Amino acid sequence: SDWMAPYLAQLLVDPYSPVRYIAFRSLRQLPGYASLVFDFVAPLPELEQGRRRALAMFRLPAGLRPELLGSAQGLDIAAFERLLRQRNDRPMNLKE
Repeated sequence: SDWMAPYLAQLLVDPYSPVRYIAFRSLRQLPGYASLVFDFVAPLPELEQGRRRALAMFRLPAGLRPELLGSAQGLDIAAFERLLRQRNDRPMNLKE
């Protein structure tokens, strides 16, 4: 689970607040993130600050594998951003 933090951090700015809540809850379960403070319903600038704080806490684990977008040089940010651009963030209305 030590590889999950940067991906969960990105979800802290997800358009859907329940996703942000679950990402934050999941981050706090990771070693070193228990003290992370985040308001998942805050305005976007505050969400972005929380994302940056979580990323600053990340320490690259040894042996990060390519299937996790890692290499000996670190995270493959270009691949991560390419995948992120492919996301469909179209708004949805769910009648519950």
